[in-house]
Amino acid sequence: MYDKDLVSRINAQLTGLFDIEETRMFGGVAYMLNGNMCLAVWAHYLVLRLGHDGAAQLASQDPYATPFDLTGKPLRGWVKVAPDGFTEDAQLHRYIDMAVLFTGSLPSKTAKSRPA
Repeated sequence: MYDKDLVSRINAQLTGLFDIEETRMFGGVAYMLNGNMCLAVWAHYLVLRLGHDGAAQLASQDPYATPFDLTGKPLRGWVKVAPDGFTEDAQLHRYIDMAVLFTGSLPSKTAKSRPA
Protein backbone atom coordinates (compact mmCIF):
# COMPACT_ATOMS: atom_id res chain seq x y z
CA MET A 1 0.00 0.00 0.00
CA TYR A 2 1.27 3.45 -0.85
CA ASP A 3 0.28 6.99 0.10
CA LYS A 4 -2.23 8.06 -2.55
CA ASP A 5 -2.34 11.62 -1.22
CA LEU A 6 1.41 11.92 -1.73
CA VAL A 7 1.01 10.61 -5.29
CA SER A 8 -1.60 13.32 -5.93
CA ARG A 9 0.70 16.00 -4.53
CA ILE A 10 3.57 14.81 -6.71
CA ASN A 11 1.36 14.65 -9.80
CA ALA A 12 0.29 18.24 -9.22
CA GLN A 13 3.93 19.35 -9.07
CA LEU A 14 5.05 17.31 -12.09
CA THR A 15 2.29 18.53 -14.40
CA GLY A 16 3.81 19.85 -17.60
CA LEU A 17 7.26 18.29 -17.24
CA PHE A 18 8.46 16.70 -20.48
CA ASP A 19 8.64 12.92 -20.68
CA ILE A 20 7.59 12.05 -17.12
CA GLU A 21 5.68 8.79 -16.85
CA GLU A 22 3.98 7.35 -13.80
CA THR A 23 4.13 3.59 -13.38
CA ARG A 24 3.31 1.06 -10.67
CA MET A 25 6.45 -0.54 -9.26
CA PHE A 26 7.57 -2.31 -6.08
CA GLY A 27 4.14 -1.98 -4.50
CA GLY A 28 4.22 1.78 -5.00
CA VAL A 29 4.32 4.38 -7.74
CA ALA A 30 7.46 5.27 -9.66
CA TYR A 31 8.09 8.27 -11.88
CA MET A 32 10.26 7.82 -14.93
CA LEU A 33 12.06 10.75 -16.56
CA ASN A 34 13.32 10.09 -20.09
CA GLY A 35 13.05 6.38 -19.36
CA ASN A 36 15.08 6.54 -16.11
CA MET A 37 13.50 6.03 -12.71
CA CYS A 38 13.59 9.41 -10.98
CA LEU A 39 11.52 9.20 -7.82
CA ALA A 40 8.88 7.02 -6.24
CA VAL A 41 6.31 6.71 -3.51
CA TRP A 42 6.88 3.62 -1.42
CA ALA A 43 4.52 3.16 1.52
CA HIS A 44 4.47 6.65 3.06
CA TYR A 45 8.00 7.51 1.96
CA LEU A 46 9.27 9.64 -0.88
CA VAL A 47 12.12 7.83 -2.64
CA LEU A 48 14.62 9.93 -4.61
CA ARG A 49 17.31 9.08 -7.14
CA LEU A 50 20.20 11.44 -6.45
CA GLY A 51 23.31 9.53 -7.47
CA HIS A 52 25.93 8.29 -5.06
CA ASP A 53 27.27 11.69 -4.00
CA GLY A 54 23.91 13.44 -3.84
CA ALA A 55 22.29 10.65 -1.84
CA ALA A 56 25.19 10.47 0.61
CA GLN A 57 25.16 14.24 1.07
CA LEU A 58 21.40 14.46 1.64
CA ALA A 59 21.39 11.49 4.03
CA SER A 60 24.17 13.09 6.08
CA GLN A 61 22.59 16.56 6.21
CA ASP A 62 18.83 16.01 6.24
CA PRO A 63 17.28 14.45 9.35
CA TYR A 64 14.37 13.07 7.29
CA ALA A 65 16.50 11.36 4.61
CA THR A 66 18.06 7.92 4.99
CA PRO A 67 19.54 5.45 2.50
CA PHE A 68 16.80 3.53 0.67
CA ASP A 69 16.88 -0.14 1.56
CA LEU A 70 14.43 -2.82 0.40
CA THR A 71 16.55 -5.92 0.94
CA GLY A 72 18.93 -5.27 3.82
CA LYS A 73 21.46 -3.66 1.49
CA PRO A 74 20.99 0.07 0.76
CA LEU A 75 20.38 0.94 -2.88
CA ARG A 76 23.34 3.06 -3.91
CA GLY A 77 22.38 6.54 -5.07
CA TRP A 78 18.87 6.48 -3.58
CA VAL A 79 17.36 7.90 -0.39
CA LYS A 80 13.98 7.69 1.25
CA VAL A 81 12.48 10.73 2.92
CA ALA A 82 10.18 10.36 5.91
CA PRO A 83 6.74 12.02 5.67
CA ASP A 84 7.64 14.69 8.25
CA GLY A 85 10.18 16.01 5.74
CA PHE A 86 7.60 17.06 3.16
CA THR A 87 4.54 18.22 5.05
CA GLU A 88 4.61 21.49 3.10
CA ASP A 89 4.41 21.64 -0.71
CA ALA A 90 7.58 23.76 -0.85
CA GLN A 91 9.50 20.99 0.93
CA LEU A 92 8.13 18.37 -1.47
CA HIS A 93 9.01 20.59 -4.43
CA ARG A 94 12.60 20.89 -3.22
CA TYR A 95 13.01 17.11 -3.03
CA ILE A 96 11.37 16.57 -6.42
CA ASP A 97 13.67 19.20 -7.97
CA MET A 98 16.73 17.38 -6.63
CA ALA A 99 15.66 14.07 -8.20
CA VAL A 100 14.61 15.66 -11.51
CA LEU A 101 17.89 17.59 -11.74
CA PHE A 102 20.00 14.47 -11.19
CA THR A 103 17.93 12.10 -13.32
CA GLY A 104 17.62 14.66 -16.10
CA SER A 105 21.42 14.60 -16.38
CA LEU A 106 21.42 10.88 -17.23
CA PRO A 107 21.39 9.58 -20.79
CA SER A 108 17.83 9.09 -22.01
CA LYS A 109 16.47 5.58 -22.35
CA THR A 110 13.39 6.50 -24.36
CA ALA A 111 13.21 5.48 -28.01
CA LYS A 112 12.07 8.91 -29.18
CA SER A 113 15.24 10.55 -27.88
CA ARG A 114 17.65 8.06 -29.48
CA PRO A 115 19.13 8.80 -32.90
CA ALA A 116 17.58 6.81 -35.76
